[in-house]
Amino acid sequence: MDLGLKDRDLEVPASAEVVIEGHLSATRDAVEGPFAEFHGWALPETSPQPLFSIEAITYRDDPIWPLAAAGRPVDDSHVAPAAGISAEVVAVLQEAGLPITTAWLPLGAACFWTVITVPQNWRDLLPGMDTARFVHRIGEVLNGTRVGRLSPVVYVLDDDVDPSNDSDLLWALATRVHPSLRQELWHGPIMPWYPCFLEEELHNGWGAVVVHDALLPAVGSGRVPPATFDGVFPADVRAKVLAAESEWAGDTGSAASS
Repeated sequence: MDLGLKDRDLEVPASAEVVIEGHLSATRDAVEGPFAEFHGWALPETSPQPLFSIEAITYRDDPIWPLAAAGRPVDDSHVAPAAGISAEVVAVLQEAGLPITTAWLPLGAACFWTVITVPQNWRDLLPGMDTARFVHRIGEVLNGTRVGRLSPVVYVLDDDVDPSNDSDLLWALATRVHPSLRQELWHGPIMPWYPCFLEEELHNGWGAVVVHDALLPAVGSGRVPPATFDGVFPADVRAKVLAAESEWAGDTGSAASS
């Protein structure tokens, strides 16, 4: 099929560092790989992919060659997808009318986890909703989208935790996720290169995404206060300590200036 492009010059961005010209075949394949992937493992299997025939390479003097050598985290193959996927997850859930603070794919977990945080007043925003039904609704929305099935494991936490802070997140997951309960499996399409799945699941492209309900109980219904200054000490004691600290800082400043 002649598209009338055969004799036309190829237009490229003026700011391009390197330009590779060629033709991508719609009928010829070549075996790809093996290739190291973002999950940190080099998959032994290969697959036929469309053949690209290079005909010309042009470049600037001392060009910058941008690439990501995918592998064990963290590298650019984790940072870029984490930012984009996280933003899309937030948009999808908020468009469904769910109160969501943020979402993040922890880089150290090679984007295999999606951590979703919700405002601690979500019960006021969703009257009559308990944690199980709330998390079920989150799973239901995610399961109906491609982006919602990109991570095999989803955690739903209160937003007193910063999911981008690995220390904060590790503490929360270790102390709030039940070992065997409060989780729901959503079966559907999966990415074929996730080594945590069974070989049969990978070849069939079908498996489960698990959504963990790690939300805290409501205040006054069994919620344990965090072992912090604000969480443990009464308000009057905190006020006295802060006042003494402020007075001490003022005295120290006066002594230094004199």
